[in-house]
Amino acid sequence: MRRSSSETSTQRRVAMRIEDDRLILVIATQSAEAVQLDEPADQMIVDQVRCSDPSGWINSGRWNEMVEALTTLKQRHQINDEAVALSLSGDFCVTRISVGTVEDVDRDLEALAGRIPRYLQLGPGGKVTGHTRETIGPGMEHALTAVGNRVRLQNLYEVFRMCDVEIAWVEPSLVSVSRLIGWLGLDHHAPVLIADAFGRSWEVGISFQGRLLLDYRPAAARDGTQFADAIDGHLERLQRFCQRHRGMSDHRLDQLFVGGGVDKVNPVVARFAEDDKLSVSAISLETAAWTIQRYKDAAEDSEATVCEVPVSRTDTVAVMAAVLPMITNPDLPKPDLLQQIRRDRSLSLFRRVTNTYWPVAAAVVLLMVAYGMKSSEQNRANQQIKKREFVETQMRQTKVRLSEVQDTREYVTHLQTVEQKSFAPRVNQLVTQLAQCLPGDTRLRSLVLDSEYQIHLEGWTADENNIYDVISYVRRVPEINQVALLGTGASADDDGLLFQIRLGMRKPQVAQIGQGDIR
Repeated sequence: MRRSSSETSTQRRVAMRIEDDRLILVIATQSAEAVQLDEPADQMIVDQVRCSDPSGWINSGRWNEMVEALTTLKQRHQINDEAVALSLSGDFCVTRISVGTVEDVDRDLEALAGRIPRYLQLGPGGKVTGHTRETIGPGMEHALTAVGNRVRLQNLYEVFRMCDVEIAWVEPSLVSVSRLIGWLGLDHHAPVLIADAFGRSWEVGISFQGRLLLDYRPAAARDGTQFADAIDGHLERLQRFCQRHRGMSDHRLDQLFVGGGVDKVNPVVARFAEDDKLSVSAISLETAAWTIQRYKDAAEDSEATVCEVPVSRTDTVAVMAAVLPMITNPDLPKPDLLQQIRRDRSLSLFRRVTNTYWPVAAAVVLLMVAYGMKSSEQNRANQQIKKREFVETQMRQTKVRLSEVQDTREYVTHLQTVEQKSFAPRVNQLVTQLAQCLPGDTRLRSLVLDSEYQIHLEGWTADENNIYDVISYVRRVPEINQVALLGTGASADDDGLLFQIRLGMRKPQVAQIGQGDIR
């Protein structure tokens, strides 16, 4: 939106509410006359950009898309040098309050410092805090500590730096709502309950004169009906807390102001409509003398700013609470969650690196010392292992050689046994001798050597006397020790005779070899 020459004398105050799935922007404009008379802003422009993914930007780590959304708002409304006040949804931060004497507050803050690192509901990793502490009466102090996840807030800070948008401060949204309740005069005379339902979860607080006295998260509240049941069940406990720990025994918690969408607020209002112990109302800006412009129609004004998703009247309350301190009392103390992050970035590079990485350096040194000791012991162990492996190798080789000797001994013994039990008869020589000694009219028909080393001869002869000549001859053969004529018979083919003779082979004598002969 281009600024005309008549707008140069106006002052703009910019604030934004940060939720997981949307950015709500408000620009409060003060005319020159309002600035001179120290009057509140006379016009508000409210705009918003929603995340395209229901899972949101922060929880899902979609920081690049958040940069695009913030760039859209910056270009649309020409945010240049203005510092932007941020109100962070209670989904990403918590608030702890201590009220009492100086000693009581010091003791509470010391105990709180030990509990903050264990706030698991804010996610893993380190935590950052923002503090305010002010005197509210003689000897009485009010201390407020906001706690957030360091990684998320650093990423959020980088998103605004990438878009070249300066951040004035970041405070929990419930603190902003409590300040708005005080500015509207709803808690001047007695503490009241307030509820922030603009985000995804319900936040409950006790507010008195614009100061937050309690940050309470009903775990069972998922919608307006469940939230009303939780408040109804915890009302007496909240009343006792206010009396015992905040020193307000003369006041009762009988009013609840709810901020949020109509779908969340109306069930709570209807639940307590006829309940005498608690009066429930929606937070309204009707009494504020502001002209709130939620969006413009581009068809009517070519220079108008078009809000893609019009901001509802109820959601306007949340972003008005964020911009309120900038247009009423900029010097009011605020629990800036970026205090530690800004301080860390203001340090020199060497100190930042030292503060960030000294645990890593210490761990590296310890690891190096441990590694040196381990290496020394490992070398000694390796030497012992090598010696043991050498001895084991020699033992294995000795066992192998002994095994080979034993195998050789067994094999020789086996061969000796085989040699004792068997011999190879010279069958070819014997057949040749038998064939050469046969008479002219005698011939062999078959020769068989059986397993008992006996030879069965079958032959044919024309003269019976030739049979006895053959028997006489084979008895003189050295290898033959037995000769038996098994039978004779006439040949069926001619006039000759068939005869069968059995010969017994003589086994050779084998010398015995003992195990002592093996070397």
